[in-house]
Amino acid sequence: MPGRTARPLSRNLVRCKLMVKRVRGGSFAVDGDAEIGAAGRLVGDVLAGAVGVVRDTHRAIADRVFTAVGPVSWPVRAVHDAVAGGVYAIVRGAHAALPRLIGTTAGYGWRPEPAPLSGRRAGRFTLAVVNGIWGDTLSDQHPELATPMAVRSRGADVPPTVVALRAAFPAATPRIVLFIHGLCETEEYWSLDSRRHHGAVGTTLGSRLQREFGYTPVYLRYNTGLHVSDNGRRLAELIEDLIAGWPVAVDEITLIGHSMGGLVIRSAGQQAAVAGHRWCRRCGMWCSWAPRTSERRWPGACTRWRGCWPGSRRAGRSASCSAGAA
Repeated sequence: MPGRTARPLSRNLVRCKLMVKRVRGGSFAVDGDAEIGAAGRLVGDVLAGAVGVVRDTHRAIADRVFTAVGPVSWPVRAVHDAVAGGVYAIVRGAHAALPRLIGTTAGYGWRPEPAPLSGRRAGRFTLAVVNGIWGDTLSDQHPELATPMAVRSRGADVPPTVVALRAAFPAATPRIVLFIHGLCETEEYWSLDSRRHHGAVGTTLGSRLQREFGYTPVYLRYNTGLHVSDNGRRLAELIEDLIAGWPVAVDEITLIGHSMGGLVIRSAGQQAAVAGHRWCRRCGMWCSWAPRTSERRWPGACTRWRGCWPGSRRAGRSASCSAGAA
């Protein structure tokens, strides 16, 4: 984005190298000890910030009172400011240090698999919400908890390489349908309440497209708290790598986004067209439940033919535009 400067990556890259490990299939997972330690630091930062808000409020009220009283209050004000400043410094430091100490201690003692947050369903949803609210902060200060943009399969990240994609998608077809979730969600959103939406547990929009039209469903997870343009740029690059490493030649790629996912798709298409990426010329269509204030929205309705960018083409109607909400 104009006016935005690139953030230094060296510090985060070093920390990330220490917190990940390679797992079967060529993907990466977060170590439990790093995840616990980062959670402790995050809680410490939040508590310290809350104490800072209370301190600033106290200071603002006291300043008004002392100013109204006048010079006669100066001796009392000097003592008050010294005592209050010292107390708040101690309380703020304790609130910041205690969760960090607990997290570090628990992290050193953590041995079982999987990781306490990302390895469990409730933890993954919690991380998704935290990423949606404080995505930029996590990316800068607590990268162990920041969700990287990645293709997901069987609960793990899949690097966009030929070997990893072949292992993750052994029955890959030339037609890809890529699902991009919305704010504070994960790729598991697409399988929620499948019985109500599709009549059977385990049946999803992706599995229906695979069974009825020969698409290979691919699911994405990303940090929804980052700027839409940042996620759009990353998505454009990831799709280019995905097509390059796909086990078979790609004839068509369909993008389906929910809510913010539709905005990210739109941004990715625009940036891909400007950058000259090849995949935007292979994109037959995409559907989304993206917010748009200029037109009426119907609950569960899929917006057809939205987001066509220069170089893209329109394909015939498929079940992805008629299957309703995932």
